[in-house]
Amino acid sequence: MCGGHRQLVLAGCLASLEAADLLLTYLLLEGGGPSGVFEANPLAAAVLLRHGWAGLTAFKALCSAVALAAALLVCRRDAAAGARLLGGLSTVMLTVVGYNGALLARSPAPVDPDAGRLDDRLAAVRRFSERRHDICLAVLEGREGLAAGVLRLRVCLEEVGPDLAAPARAHLPDPGEPGQVASYLYHLCGLRARDCQGRQPQLRRLARQMDRLYPGAPRAEARRALSGGPPPWRQLGGPPGGTGG
Repeated sequence: MCGGHRQLVLAGCLASLEAADLLLTYLLLEGGGPSGVFEANPLAAAVLLRHGWAGLTAFKALCSAVALAAALLVCRRDAAAGARLLGGLSTVMLTVVGYNGALLARSPAPVDPDAGRLDDRLAAVRRFSERRHDICLAVLEGREGLAAGVLRLRVCLEEVGPDLAAPARAHLPDPGEPGQVASYLYHLCGLRARDCQGRQPQLRRLARQMDRLYPGAPRAEARRALSGGPPPWRQLGGPPGGTGG
């Protein structure tokens, strides 16, 4: 196989593996992976939280394009080194895809009668992400108090929650439990404060409101809430952790 053809084949393999990684990530987070699965890349997790699956798709596509461009640039200067770089990147992605595939196979998704409504599910995830984003900003910036934010998020969960996939619903707080919703909202605000400079005073103000208004609710810190097992808000009254990851 000539060098140029080999490089094109390796580049195609890398792009295919990146696409497979995105698909498996969606299936794990929304379609029935084992309990406790989460996006391990903090930057990708922040993109998913703010912009939903469309944003994450664009982010991963950009990362793939940058990696391919860098590898092909190396190929122009040193074909052998470029081929080794493409092969190494493909090997890393193959490991990631294999691991994600093993996670998905370890816990088959429950039968979902609405599994064919992929477009509806994606639209529901997008609506939920957008409304959740607006509520977090309003609470963090002080335009709304914590109690008002909890009320809005409860309404959002009641209206949009039933349209989400069963594993995603199992990870959310019970809208009938204000303490659970407050803990979940604090966690979301913590993620946003962690990724944006200057938000820590706002988060401390929110923590004081939590202590005053929801003294029994755990403050689900962003760095700890998704470490595995049922999330902290699911451990506060209401039904147990649910049926999926």
